Amino acid sequence: MVAFAASLTLLVLGFLRGESSGWTSGPILAAFAGALVLMIAFVAIERHLGERAMFDLSLLRIPTFGGICVATFLSNATSLAAVFLQISYIQNVLGFSPWETGLRLMPMMLTLFVVAALTGGLLQTMPPGLLVGLSIGFIAAGMGLVTLVEPDSSWTALLPSMVVTGIGMGLFNPPRAAVTIGVVPPEKAGMASGMGET
Repeated sequence: MVAFAASLTLLVLGFLRGESSGWTSGPILAAFAGALVLMIAFVAIERHLGERAMFDLSLLRIPTFGGICVATFLSNATSLAAVFLQISYIQNVLGFSPWETGLRLMPMMLTLFVVAALTGGLLQTMPPGLLVGLSIGFIAAGMGLVTLVEPDSSWTALLPSMVVTGIGMGLFNPPRAAVTIGVVPPEKAGMASGMGET
């Protein structure tokens, strides 16, 4: 746990400070190198612990489990990056306060919550893989709709992107959770859930 947490800490620190300190500066390169070394140490420790491991890395050999982990990473990498850029645009370009920015992001969040609630019921009638595929399609379409925004646009130009991305994010999480724990042995469900969230 210490090796994993320290690795992620150094990785995030490197990304957060890279722009201001310089991507090739000593401290930033050291942070990335340290993150890599600690992640290698984590994998070695986990393999050594076998059944007592925090993360059973053998679960990644289950194609569906590995695939949903990759899909989760890509989904979050795109949709959460989009949220960050939308916040930055509303605050830094349009000049709204953090509170005003949060209010303007409510359409995305409300869409996400409503769609996620409805998607839970769809799991009984639709294959989870289809829902995951649809969600990724909606997220991609939402990213594409960002191109409607010009430097002098009002915040409402983001609404199509926010709503479509919110639909995709809401569609993704219920089937992701179901697939993550549904394709592993029942005694590994808790571990698989933690790995999927991570």
